[in-house]
Amino acid sequence: MSKTLTDAMEWDSKRSPRIVVIDRREKRVVAEYEHITPEFCFHTVNAFEDGNGDILMDAIVYKTGEVIPAFLVNTLRESREFKAPEVARARELIDTTVKRIRLPNLQLEKSRYVPNDVGMPVNSPKTMVEFHAPVSMELPRINPKFRHREDYRYVYGVSAMFRHLHSHTLYDSLVKFDAKTQSHKSWMKVGHTPSEPMFVPNPNGNGEDDGVVLSIVLDGSLKKSYMLVLDAKSFEEIAKADIGQALPYGLHGAFV
Repeated sequence: MSKTLTDAMEWDSKRSPRIVVIDRREKRVVAEYEHITPEFCFHTVNAFEDGNGDILMDAIVYKTGEVIPAFLVNTLRESREFKAPEVARARELIDTTVKRIRLPNLQLEKSRYVPNDVGMPVNSPKTMVEFHAPVSMELPRINPKFRHREDYRYVYGVSAMFRHLHSHTLYDSLVKFDAKTQSHKSWMKVGHTPSEPMFVPNPNGNGEDDGVVLSIVLDGSLKKSYMLVLDAKSFEEIAKADIGQALPYGLHGAFV
């Protein structure tokens, strides 16, 4: 094989995204919504039903699906040459926002849903945008006890919001986003590259953000990694453990 999976993908900026609702009990598609704005999403954050039965979904959104090549190995390697046009473009493309999308009148839409295997069902219901927060982040994690709960607030992720301080396309900071106020806190050190954060709740604590946030950070100057421990409430560093060697960047998954 001489090509990557992304070579089989094509971004169509003229087509509206489709959000499919699957009932886990009935094990079938029960509604399909049209999202008017052409956007791309790698990761959703959380989803829940409100008191009216509408579904609200928080997602990390890119302006365009052209962002996919920005994460290819060749682009990342070439990021040392900041003047390369493709790298400059990649640095722009990795900007994201946090968007809350509402799927209204779900019960009504379920009752009149007619499957269409060809494309978007005729007269598909439209999504609504609750907020569009200009906070650039990815690889979102939340307190697992607040998954699918309407009262959840806090999201932890990696960010590239300090890219004006360097020339690469990697993430340069960690961020804590408050979905209630759309405000955020951040942690960063120049030359240090954090990986996906993991939230670990305090077993004897109270509150959604009572716990710590862990991240494997690569120190570019020393060329070795360490485990960073942040207080989840204040988002300030409280400890770190030297690993003694460089770990591959991009630790991703739910292991803790």
